[in-house]
Amino acid sequence: MRCYVTLGWMATPRQITMATGSEGGYYDALGKHLKKSLERAGVDLILVPTAGSRENLLAENGMNGADGGMLEQSGIQRTK
Repeated sequence: MRCYVTLGWMATPRQITMATGSEGGYYDALGKHLKKSLERAGVDLILVPTAGSRENLLAENGMNGADGGMLEQSGIQRTK
């Protein structure tokens, strides 16, 4: 399985809000791991539970109150 992390900014902020999926799920666990890693860099990661990839994709567009979200490749449909 491939997991993508999307973020809607370019400069390194001191605080990031990320849509992660349901509590106790894979994205939640990955988010908690990422949170620990970012803390060492001085970045506070706030995790926002969601229904999954499709809802996390909305975070890229400023929805859900998040700066970005975790996406599974199968949760994204390409348009031509």
